[in-house]
Amino acid sequence: MDEFFTSHEVMLKALTPKSAARVYQTFAALSAHSLQAQGFPPLGLSATAMLEALAVLWTQHERLPVLFALRQVHESPHSPLDLSLNALGRLLHRLRQEGWLVLEPSDTDGRTKLVRPTGQSHRYFAILGQCMAIAIHKEKSRHRSAPNLVRIG
Repeated sequence: MDEFFTSHEVMLKALTPKSAARVYQTFAALSAHSLQAQGFPPLGLSATAMLEALAVLWTQHERLPVLFALRQVHESPHSPLDLSLNALGRLLHRLRQEGWLVLEPSDTDGRTKLVRPTGQSHRYFAILGQCMAIAIHKEKSRHRSAPNLVRIG
């Protein structure tokens, strides 16, 4: 993951705070509209934060044991979820019941369950990714049409 952030430092530095804020605001508006238009049920703040925390972990760990995931979310200094491990476990259970993730037995340890995304969560993140790409493209276009502004990317 460090390689990803390092390779994007130039782009991140090219964004002024104002243009970065516009990208995020555009993304937030597009994603809210797109998710509603696609019929996704509202997740709520805690469930959204948990799903996003799991998404980060899924990019770093192909095999994600449940207890490891819960501890990582619980101990993350930047997590908006200020919940106990038990509460996080209940939230994980709710996300599983609503079809956002599945728990599968580990092929190396029968006592361990792995947390995996479902097709629904893949579609959710695909929509968010498309919305972010559109927001960035919109901001780039804005800078191309204004010759006195610094160009992004």
